[in-house]
Amino acid sequence: MYCVKCGVELEKGRKECPLCKTKVMYEDLENESEEEYPEVKINLYKMNKKKIKSRIYFIMLTLTVISILEVLLGNITINGRLTWGYFVIPSIILTNIGIFIAINGWNLRKNLFLLSASLAVFLFILDMYDENITWSAKIGIPIVGSFFVLGLIFSRIRKQNKSKIKIFNYFLILVGIFIISIEIILSGKISWSLLASIPLIVFGLMFKHFYEEYDEELQKRMHL
Repeated sequence: MYCVKCGVELEKGRKECPLCKTKVMYEDLENESEEEYPEVKINLYKMNKKKIKSRIYFIMLTLTVISILEVLLGNITINGRLTWGYFVIPSIILTNIGIFIAINGWNLRKNLFLLSASLAVFLFILDMYDENITWSAKIGIPIVGSFFVLGLIFSRIRKQNKSKIKIFNYFLILVGIFIISIEIILSGKISWSLLASIPLIVFGLMFKHFYEEYDEELQKRMHL
């Protein structure tokens, strides 16, 4: 900082010039400018990403409405009533929900809940076509429920563990459990599912133990 009158270099914090006694105004001006013009941090990348997502969701919603109207009007015009459109319309809605989830609409748990609820409703609607609820209540919805529960467990494991290998190990174990639950729901017993699930569970446990034993070495060599 220099004196505005004689040009002498000034020490920081001085109120006046030691040579010509001119009052120093820079410090006050700096404080005033900081108060009048506070620093504002704006993440333009997040703002643009949010705008792009909003546009994609709007396009998806528009295409969904147009597709449903076309199927509905076409089915009624051709057949005089809703027949094949009864299956197509829920499929269109479910597909768009899947696209919404694929572009990371929410976090993992919310996406899992949305997907599970949508699948359960979809199966229930398909089963109601003949006005007799049978397979959806006994098979379809229980399978979706087991998928949802195991998905919640996996999301919790993923949140607590940063290692990709550990997450993959738990994923293999949960897939094995899911296969067993499917057979129990379908037939009420356990037979063929053991042949498919036991290798997955055993491999997952062995790989988990191996990774814990050589954790530091693997991180150094494989950057995991």
